[in-house]
Amino acid sequence: MDNASGQMGAFVLEFARFVGGLGQRFFALRRKQEGILKTSILVLGLALLPAVANAQALPSWVTPAAQDDVSEELLNAVRDGDQAARDVAYPAVPNTVPQVIREGLDGNGICMGCHTTTGMGAPQSAPLAGLPAAYIVRQMVNFRTGARGQAYRANMAAFASDMTIEQISEVADYYSALPYEPRIEVVETAMVPRTYTGPRDITVPLPNG
Repeated sequence: MDNASGQMGAFVLEFARFVGGLGQRFFALRRKQEGILKTSILVLGLALLPAVANAQALPSWVTPAAQDDVSEELLNAVRDGDQAARDVAYPAVPNTVPQVIREGLDGNGICMGCHTTTGMGAPQSAPLAGLPAAYIVRQMVNFRTGARGQAYRANMAAFASDMTIEQISEVADYYSALPYEPRIEVVETAMVPRTYTGPRDITVPLPNG
């Protein structure tokens, strides 16, 4: 009996040492992982320092010129050119496009005015083509309730509030069924023309910029 008790005691002691060893290895590994994480964060921060420094000294041509710095003649040229394009495009839109997209509500909130009938959107507008219908509906509902926060255009909240759920669903189904085609090509260059933002948030090159 004493021999069995001794063997049991030795087993318990050995098991306790084993568990203790596991605990030491676990905490050593955790400290090592924490050290790697801290080092990674430090390295990343150091790597970003040049970018932060450069961001504080961006050349003037990087950001669009304010409308206050642009002549009324240039602003009118953007507005007139955009309206001329709409005058040509709108009559050519087929009746297969939902009416609310073509005509809006009493002439306001015409979806195709910014998002176009292809869903690709004007350069300053979000493309809707190929987005899930449920996502579009949810965003419109969030516009109505204010859950989306400050909209890029405050009138989007007004448009969404004036539309019925059926109209919103019709718009969502239409745009979600359209194919999305990538339209942006990235070209690296040392310098680009300076731009200015005109009416309807249209960004165009600044003459002699």
